[in-house]
This record gives sequence, C-alpha cells and structure tokens, in this order.
Amino acid sequence: MKAKNSGDAGRSSSTDVEKYLEEFNAKDVDACILDLRYNGGGSLPEAVSLTGLFIETGSVVQVKPSELGADRARSLNDPNPKVVWKKPLVVLTSRLSASASEIFAGAIRDYGRGLIVGDETTHGKGSVQSMNEISSVLFGSLMREAPNYGAMKVTIQGFYLPSGVSPQLQGVPSHVVLPQFTSVLEDIAESDLDYPLTFPKIEPARYPKFNLTSPSVVESVAKKSAARVAASEDFGKEVEKMELYRSSKLRKATPLNREKYFAELDKLDANKEETKKMEEIVNGESGVERDYYLDEALRLTRDYCEALQTQSLAL
Repeated sequence: MKAKNSGDAGRSSSTDVEKYLEEFNAKDVDACILDLRYNGGGSLPEAVSLTGLFIETGSVVQVKPSELGADRARSLNDPNPKVVWKKPLVVLTSRLSASASEIFAGAIRDYGRGLIVGDETTHGKGSVQSMNEISSVLFGSLMREAPNYGAMKVTIQGFYLPSGVSPQLQGVPSHVVLPQFTSVLEDIAESDLDYPLTFPKIEPARYPKFNLTSPSVVESVAKKSAARVAASEDFGKEVEKMELYRSSKLRKATPLNREKYFAELDKLDANKEETKKMEEIVNGESGVERDYYLDEALRLTRDYCEALQTQSLAL
C-alpha cells in the first residue's frame, strides 16, 4: 500500500481507491471486490485511511511498542466519519497478503464489514521493523567517518487487530477458502521462519460491529462456492498441481518408469512457471488477468449480495 509521501506524484492507495469507489457509486455498482492477494503491505497510515473508506469511525489497528514497561497498546482510529462505500465488500487475500494488507483485511473481518475470500489465512506478519546502522548505534555523532559495520533489523512494534488478536503467525482467516497455489508454497509465510515471534492477545479496542458476515450469510455463500469449485475443471487442475507440489516436497524416491518420471517432471515444470508468474505479479512486472479464479470471485460476490438481501428481508 503506497504512502502519500512515497514520491510518486503524491499518490496514495487510499486516494486512488476512493476515486474508484466514487465512480462505482456514480454508476450504481452493486458490490466491490478488492484484490490483495499479491499485496505485501506498505504504509500503516494508508491501511488506516483505506479502512476508513468503508467504516464511519473506530479502531483500525492497535500498536504496541517493544520497550519495557509499554504494557498498553495505542489504538489508531479512522478519523474521518465519511463512508465512501456502503455496499457489499469482498476482499481477496492469500498467504502473500502481508502487513498493511492484513491490517485492512483483519479490520474488515473484525467489524463484520465484508467477506474475506482466498487462502485459509494471510501471511501472518504482525510486527514492525526498523533498520539501524551499527556504526550509528556505537558511535553516534562522535566520529565523522565511522567504519561501516553493516546494519541490523530490529523489531520495534507489534500490531494487533481491533479484536485484540495479532495476525502474527496465524494471519487473517478467510470466510470462504478457494484453492490457490499460494496456499501450499513453502517459505513464504511468517510461520516458515526459524524463530518467529509470538504475540499474546491483548484487550480489544472499541469498535462498532456490522451484520454483514453473519454465520447464515457466510454459510450460504461458502456452500454455493464449494459446489462450483468441486465441479470446475480449472479448479480441479489447480488442486492437482497443489497436491503434486506437496508430494514432491515429501517424496524420498524417484519413479523408475521413464514415462511416469517425465510426465511428473513436466507437471513440476508447470508449477515452476506458476511460481514465476506470481513473482512477476508481486514485483509489479505484470498485471493481474481475469481468469477462472476471478470469475468465481464474481459469482461468489453475487451470491453474497443475494444472501444479504435475503437476510435483510428476514429481519
């Protein structure tokens, strides 16, 4: 999520999204899908501002410093009561959705403001780091030309969702899970690190709750989506690739049958291409193209709108 002072002509994620939402309102669009599957995060204030486009007011994220004696977390609230988008919201996530993306998705989930769809959980990063030059720490301003001893990354804060739960390690869970290759990739989540930090739950902040993700609504949407996914040839191929990837990581023997060996090798090469394509998207080298996954997201969003309408009529 790009910050307002990022140097790119003063652009910001929240400002850009607000413009699109205003266009959606003008065109009477029924629902909004925000795709954060390949968003690795960015500016904390931008995450707060972006969340504020969908809620009136309340805590978006709680920040707790690492200093000793800092027992209380500081709540960062949405300062603007204006709500730009009041209609249904669906947020697409994956295990590559990290940091600021998790703050946004987690706040939306805690508020019950929208449906989270994607991998079982997001990346699981609930910490904030700072880079410090070792020479500056040792010598400060005592030496004009201090020797270069490199730098160290220090964790200075932990952040928590409005509910008091940190996304650290566990990530933000999805309401509806869709099969996607990112869910099985190794060494991409916070929990894959050798010595990951753990953050205990803290006191929840004050925030209003919406009734847009009731159990009946989520169950209805998830059930219809699961039926389509089970009947989908494309999702079937995705699940097959995922299973092959898992088995290749666990395998300790190689098939002696020549045809079987090369057939599996071709599939593994296809998985490498899939990984390469995701890296290009994450690095901004290519855009996200509409495919069977996004088509299902659209159908799922339609089901979500219908379920909310049914719930409204029942009340």
